[in-house]
Amino acid sequence: MSNTQMQTVKKKIRTSIEEMAEQLVMADLSDLSVLETISETLTGISGDLNSHFPRCSEAALAAGNLMKESARSDHGLTEPDLKAIEDTICSLQQLVNQDPKDHEIDFPELLGLPILITADDVPGKNGFISPVPGVDREIMEEYIAHQELVVSEIEDLVLAYEQNPDSGILKELKRLLHTAKGEAGVIGFNQVERVCHQVEDYIQEKENNLQADLLLEFKDWFEQSIFALKNGACFPEADNLMRALQTMPESAEDVTKATEERHEESDEETEAAQEEFLELLIPVRIEDPEITAEFISETNEHFEISDENLIILEKDPENEEAIASIFRAFHTIKGTTSFLGLTPLSELAHKAENLLDDVRKKRLSFNGLVVDATFNAFDLLKTMIKQLEEALLAGKDFVSDPGLPKVLVQLKKAMSGEQACSSSKNGHPPSVLRENQKPNKNLPEDYHVDGDLAGIQSGSSAANSCSPAQFGKTVKQTMKIDADRIDLLLETIGELVIMESIVSRDASMRQSEFRDMDRNLAQLTKITRSLQDMSMSMRLIPIDTTFRKMSRLVRDLCKKTDKKIELIMEGKDTELDKSMVEKLGDPLVHMIRNAVDHGIEETAEQRIVAGKDPVGKIILKAYHQGGNIHIDISDDGRGLDKEIIVAKAIERGIISSAENMSDEDIFALIFEPGFSTAKQVTDVSGRGVGMDVVKTNIESVRGNVRIVSELGKGSTFTLVLPLTMAIIDGMIVRVGSERYILPLLSIIESFQPTKQMITTISGKGEMVPFRDRLLPLFRLADLYNITDAQNDPTCALVVVIEDTGRRIGLLVDELLGQNQTVIKNLGEGLGDVDGIAGASIMPDGKPGLIIDVNGLVKMATA
Repeated sequence: MSNTQMQTVKKKIRTSIEEMAEQLVMADLSDLSVLETISETLTGISGDLNSHFPRCSEAALAAGNLMKESARSDHGLTEPDLKAIEDTICSLQQLVNQDPKDHEIDFPELLGLPILITADDVPGKNGFISPVPGVDREIMEEYIAHQELVVSEIEDLVLAYEQNPDSGILKELKRLLHTAKGEAGVIGFNQVERVCHQVEDYIQEKENNLQADLLLEFKDWFEQSIFALKNGACFPEADNLMRALQTMPESAEDVTKATEERHEESDEETEAAQEEFLELLIPVRIEDPEITAEFISETNEHFEISDENLIILEKDPENEEAIASIFRAFHTIKGTTSFLGLTPLSELAHKAENLLDDVRKKRLSFNGLVVDATFNAFDLLKTMIKQLEEALLAGKDFVSDPGLPKVLVQLKKAMSGEQACSSSKNGHPPSVLRENQKPNKNLPEDYHVDGDLAGIQSGSSAANSCSPAQFGKTVKQTMKIDADRIDLLLETIGELVIMESIVSRDASMRQSEFRDMDRNLAQLTKITRSLQDMSMSMRLIPIDTTFRKMSRLVRDLCKKTDKKIELIMEGKDTELDKSMVEKLGDPLVHMIRNAVDHGIEETAEQRIVAGKDPVGKIILKAYHQGGNIHIDISDDGRGLDKEIIVAKAIERGIISSAENMSDEDIFALIFEPGFSTAKQVTDVSGRGVGMDVVKTNIESVRGNVRIVSELGKGSTFTLVLPLTMAIIDGMIVRVGSERYILPLLSIIESFQPTKQMITTISGKGEMVPFRDRLLPLFRLADLYNITDAQNDPTCALVVVIEDTGRRIGLLVDELLGQNQTVIKNLGEGLGDVDGIAGASIMPDGKPGLIIDVNGLVKMATA
């Protein structure tokens, strides 16, 4: 977070904090209304701090809740509670008046915040704490990054299962938990391993009577654990969760014992069956590193396609296209690994291919052990390809995963039509089998297996012998790049675009004697624009993750409000700037909360009387339109009541009357700080904070909010956002000798007015008609003291611009054309200038100012 953003947040909450401090000293704390006011203020501050100071936000929220409980209790505000709240406000004063980091602020223990562990408390690099000694930092970071995705998948599956108790969904959830347990065990994260194991047992025992709330409680605990691991914080306690799951093994030995008791398959039978495959664990030399590297890269594409088809096949076992797709993947891998001499991989792919061939030819059905064997073979194949890549990078021989014999035995049983217990119910996943692998008497005496996350490496001398050509070969893959470097690249390419534009428009270049100059300049323009688009796409990520969080939010809110609501999400693959995705979280939460609490009717009976489906609908939709990203939050509820909004606005002194106000102007009033039409404050909404947060966050990314609503029918809030924050699509306008850039997403229309169109209304100034209503007309020349601008409106142009539903007409001399420009800060010397968002270099090399539409509207209407 930039220093500017930090100061903006602090400036916003400073006054509220000082007022609270004064109230605690001067006000009568026996007055319940005073306690309620302080509680609401602390809650509002918590929302402001949430994005940038999460720990301080949590403290403010806890103090607010403490004050609320005191106000509602019989004994009132006790001395310990008062002391805790006073200390919290002092700590928040320290935050806004100094420059400490979020984790450096101390808060009272009474608030119950988790204790932070820092680098000074324990040995470790930069505060990083590994749950077990000897685990490499990069490996741990890779584990954490993967588990953050797993958390979202678990939540999606639980919510999907709650809506539709389908065995396929439950099977996928069990597989995900099984893998999470195994990966936690390998990394040494024993607490997560034990809890995941207990959740597996719970699902197994209560399969027909699962509690979604309990599974979501586990998901929250898991997420907190990964967060703690990532940030060096203390881990959340699991005792209550484990008790809720009914049983709680005391140690890793108990876990193993419980597992062994559930498994009925004898060790002797398993070992005997695996005997024929043990020779596949002998190290294999990588003969052709270059072809192997290409093979690994191509295989990853096969995995992506097969992953999707396996899920399809599990839900629709008769889907011939899915079967054929997975069969082809195994067949291709078998052929290439056989050519490369990688026998263990070839053997696994061959056995899996044969099993899928039987399914394809209807000799076997895709259910029971066939499903488990296919999934386990696929998972193990991915693990072994990863191990092959690591061996290639290290310049060592490839050593098969010790779980290979067991999976091959399972494939063999599935081929014979046996319906033995599946590996998802007994035995460890392929990546964990190495822990219980017994020594193989048929292997060389100097061969041993050393299990860690990075892969299995041979201890034999053969494993360390390799040709120079083998060492250091790399495989095509994604890379983690510092966001600052990408920003610098974008800025540099932006400068290149500007210079290209300057060169292309240079008159001397156009008058050049060289015939090919125009053609070369056109090619240069094409390449620079392509480079600019490519660099911008590097910061784009799908909005999917942010959208998925809303599913859980709606589900929890429905339980709180006792409403039945269906959330429909569309356009989850829409991409936009990473920094904007991060800022969208809070606005979407507030808008979804409002849709649930205020939008959808209180009861199903009310909806039926209104002729609606008893189940409410909220649609969350993202899409591209006009070079911008649009995000719609629609509900089929009550809609906005203009009369109530106007009455509340007049009561609060925001407006004196609604005369000549359009629907958009009236709806825009809900964005005023503290504005709320709720009759009572609930746990969900009603304090008048949410929509102010929406407006602030969207404006910070140069976005816009539009509202369409019909009473009794529902409402649609549309967030209009630029694709990126680094570059702006703008319209260059001239006012006298000055030029400005207006963001395109704020422009509605432009036209040349006639004398009859310009009217003056007492107390309101100049007005101009636009689409059956009057708009206030402001002269940009007057706002910025430009003396040589066109004074006659009929010789100028009116540009209609919009800000969060409010429209005004802006008088400019001329439109000079549309252009993509790189945004530059004004610098410390100028600081913040009202109505100006930044500056840019124009195509002729001269500077131009970028208009901040929100600031301009505020300045004009003030």
